[in-house]
Amino acid sequence: MGEINVNVRWAELKDIHDLYQIHSNDGEKHQRPFDSYPVANWLAGEHKIFLIAELSKVEKVGFLIARPIGKEARIDFFSVIKDANIKDVREALIDKAIELLPNTKLSVYVPDKKGKIKFYESLGFEIMEVAHNMYGEGRDGINLVNQPNLRKEREVLYPQTVVGELLEENLKKLEMLEKAKIEED
Repeated sequence: MGEINVNVRWAELKDIHDLYQIHSNDGEKHQRPFDSYPVANWLAGEHKIFLIAELSKVEKVGFLIARPIGKEARIDFFSVIKDANIKDVREALIDKAIELLPNTKLSVYVPDKKGKIKFYESLGFEIMEVAHNMYGEGRDGINLVNQPNLRKEREVLYPQTVVGELLEENLKKLEMLEKAKIEED
């Protein structure tokens, strides 16, 4: 079976129903329902990288939400529907996040499962710490980090559709907000 063509783009308010469907059909056990988060505010705001993966204009199969703060960013949500070609979709979402966050340390916490850890390691992430009982009693979380200087060049299989200037503008706004907050203190 060959690789699939995954288009990754900025998520929009019109995608909100698809985001809930993806999250509820990803085969994962979630600690909290997705509708308890302020998803519409995140989509309308400027402080997150909010990407959606699609196989066609009607088939949305995954999303990623990352929160950049200065030269670091954390993946807060990463969801792919269970029946999708998970590896290709996940790689496309991570590739786009890395592309949009150049020179940024990208981190993620995942449950202590070999498959999840191997996936991130195959993309250049390294284990940084273990958060004991992060997902409940006896269920540790693993913090994996992809540092810019450790990234390997890889072929990108999706079209380049997101404009980098928007990200740069938003990062500048975040830096200005951080400076203003420091000056207030």
